[in-house]
Amino acid sequence: MGRKSRALERREEILAAFERCIVQYGLDVSLERVADVAGVQRSIIRHYIGNRDVVIEELIERITHNYVAQMSLTVQSIADGEGLLDFLFSADPTYADWEKIVVDILVSAQERFPQAKQRLTGMFQTLLALLTQQLARLYPHAPPAHCEQIAYGLFCIATTNDTMTWIGFAPAATTGARSSAALLLATLAAHP
Repeated sequence: MGRKSRALERREEILAAFERCIVQYGLDVSLERVADVAGVQRSIIRHYIGNRDVVIEELIERITHNYVAQMSLTVQSIADGEGLLDFLFSADPTYADWEKIVVDILVSAQERFPQAKQRLTGMFQTLLALLTQQLARLYPHAPPAHCEQIAYGLFCIATTNDTMTWIGFAPAATTGARSSAALLLATLAAHP
């Protein structure tokens, strides 16, 4: 297999630096700061990616693609309801998943960046479909509409919990969120 092109490597370096910067400084971080973190001149950002709007668009594409790919592999490997809860509500109190943080930031800025709203809506719809499919597989006797409703509820609880963890809520709150999610899952298991 051939080596990545220098242009592709540069783009990845710049987008990774932009991602780190918006987690630390917010979405309004200057491209000068991004260039500094990437170890390049600002003109290199323009050369390899483009202006600020294009950088944001590229980051959104990168995050949504990676997030869906990662979630798809993980969700499909879950063997039971307990494993699903473990995945959705990790007991680890550290919150170092950059992509989740970046998604939270993009969600909060979706009015300023309509392209983020469209991409995130598509990403969330894909994730909900994956979760619904997995629930239907894990609970084959549950009606499909019920699997879809529970998938949405689980998704909402988990993503809100992630946001609350990120802003500093105590890890004990995750225990309550997980218990609520377990109650929802129990309704699927109740189908004969």
